[in-house]
Amino acid sequence: MSSSDSGDEIIDRKPVKKRVAKDEGDQKDASSSKKCKKSTREVDADGNEMFEIGNNRFLTVREFKGKALVDIREYYMKDGKRCPGKKGISLSREQFQALKGLVGEIEQKLVDI
Repeated sequence: MSSSDSGDEIIDRKPVKKRVAKDEGDQKDASSSKKCKKSTREVDADGNEMFEIGNNRFLTVREFKGKALVDIREYYMKDGKRCPGKKGISLSREQFQALKGLVGEIEQKLVDI
């Protein structure tokens, strides 16, 4: 019996990503309408302004241990109050500047997908 008849064939199966095809006109209209939408602003318990960026997701600029941070976090409602969740990230001033510098490349990647 040869090695090809052994039944130990390796099959390379990769998950297939499904894409919904959109024509470019629809993409441009959708992205421009998102830019026109004004973000909701709230104030947290510490007096920091919170900018809503999505479904229960907020961006806050705050100070922690003497350092300015850009905090992006999910929130949840508890007893009628908005409370910060565990999921989130705090960026230092330098990290935020690096992110701003990458925005153009990130936007192009989103268009390419």
